[in-house]
Amino acid sequence: MIAQLIVWFYGSVSILVIAFNIASSVWGRLYERLLARWAGREAERFEEEVARSMEEGPSEGHLARVERRLRTLSGMESFDRVMEALGREDPGLRERYLARLAPVFDHLALRAPQGNVLRSAFASYLARRWYRADAPSEALMTYLRGQLSAPAVHARLNAFEAIVGLGSPNDIVHGLRDLGATGLVHSRRLASEALLDYRGDRDELASALLGAFPGLPTYGKLCVLSYLRLAHVGRYGVGGNARRDRWRLVRDVMSDEHEDREVRLACIRFFRSNVWMPVAKPLAAFARSGTGEWEFAAVAATALASYPGADTVRALKGCLSSPVYQVRFNAARSLYELGLSLEDDLADVLEGPDRYARDMLRYRWQVEEGIL
Repeated sequence: MIAQLIVWFYGSVSILVIAFNIASSVWGRLYERLLARWAGREAERFEEEVARSMEEGPSEGHLARVERRLRTLSGMESFDRVMEALGREDPGLRERYLARLAPVFDHLALRAPQGNVLRSAFASYLARRWYRADAPSEALMTYLRGQLSAPAVHARLNAFEAIVGLGSPNDIVHGLRDLGATGLVHSRRLASEALLDYRGDRDELASALLGAFPGLPTYGKLCVLSYLRLAHVGRYGVGGNARRDRWRLVRDVMSDEHEDREVRLACIRFFRSNVWMPVAKPLAAFARSGTGEWEFAAVAATALASYPGADTVRALKGCLSSPVYQVRFNAARSLYELGLSLEDDLADVLEGPDRYARDMLRYRWQVEEGIL
C-alpha cells in the first residue's frame, strides 16, 4: 500500500510539472503576441500624434507627452518603432522632428531613474540613435558617463556606444578612462568595436587617445591599441602624411620594461599590421627572448612576417629551436609568409641537428600547400 501511494504521488507530481510547462509555453507565446499587438497600437497612436504635431511644430504639450512615454519601456519601444517608420517614409521630416526633440532627452537625463538597469540601457540606446543636436548637452553626457559604472554589461556598452556616437574625442577619452576605472569586467573587444564606429575624424580621435595614453588604466590602453591597429590610423594622419610620432610612442611603450605585459604585447601586435622598419630590430630581439619571456617571442615571431630581411630570417630560425611549441609554430608560419624556399633558404635547418625544428618546418609547409 505504501509503495502504491509513493508511485501515485510521484506520478501526480510528474503530470503537474508537464502541465505547468505546457501552460507556461502557451502563455509565453500568447503574451508575446499580445505585447507585439499592443506595442503596434501604441506606435500607431504615437505616429498619428507626431504627424499632427509637425503641422505647426511640436507643442509644449506634445513634448511633455513624449517625455512621459520615454519613462516606460513600452513607450521607448514604440518611440523607436515610430522613428524607424518615419525615416522610411520621410527622412527629412524625421530629422527636423528629432532636432526639436533634443531638449526632451536632456530633461530625461536630468531626471533619469536609478536602479532600473533595463530602462537605463534602453535610454542610452535611444540617445545614441535619435539624439540630434550640434553638441550633446552636459546633462546627457553626465548621465551617460554615470552609466559606465552600471553593474550590467549591456548598460555600460550602450552608454559607451552613445558617448562614442555623440561626444567629442575628449568625451570619448573621459568615457574610456571611466570605463577602465570601474574595476568591473568589460570586454575590450566590445569597447574597441565601439571606437571603430566613431563617425568623426578618426585621426583626431587617435591623437586624443594617444595624448591621454600615459594616464589611462591598463584596460584603456589595450582598447586604444586595438583601435589603432584595427582602424589603421596609427600610420597615416591628415592628408595621408605619416605620423611617426605615433609609431615612436607605441615603440617606446613596447620597449618599456615597467609597462604592463599585456600592453607591451598589444604594441607588438600593432606593428604586425602597421609596418615601420625601425622596429624590425626590437622585434627580432623580442623573438630571441628566453623561455621565461616566451609570450613576447611568440607574438614577435608572428609580427616579423611583415619585416623581410636577413636579421629577421636569423631570428626566426632561432625561434625554431625554442622549447615552446607556440614560438616554433609562429616562426615557421612567418618564414613561409616571407616566401622562403624550404630546400634552398632553409636547407641548413633541415640538415641541422634539431629534430623539432625540422619537423615544424615540414609540417608548416605541408599545411600551407594543402598536403595535410
